[in-house]
Amino acid sequence: MNLLIVSGSTRARSRTRALATGLVSVAEAAGASVRLLDLHATRLPLFESGNADLAARPEVEEIKDSAAWADGFLLGIPLRTFYPDDP
Repeated sequence: MNLLIVSGSTRARSRTRALATGLVSVAEAAGASVRLLDLHATRLPLFESGNADLAARPEVEEIKDSAAWADGFLLGIPLRTFYPDDP
């Protein structure tokens, strides 16, 4: 099974990313082939409907390729809680 794990947090010190990263080894130990998509490290363009230039950017192509490769997805969705010292 090909599994795409997505860390949906853009924060530098993300618990969501830590969890997603930890799940990579768990899924691999269970026999899955795994790719990790870290949205903090991936610079995506803002969405503009009908803008083919944005859809052809390397970052977007990589995500589309990984999504097509995957048999399943594990999505890490952050719960945004206010931390005064952590933007």
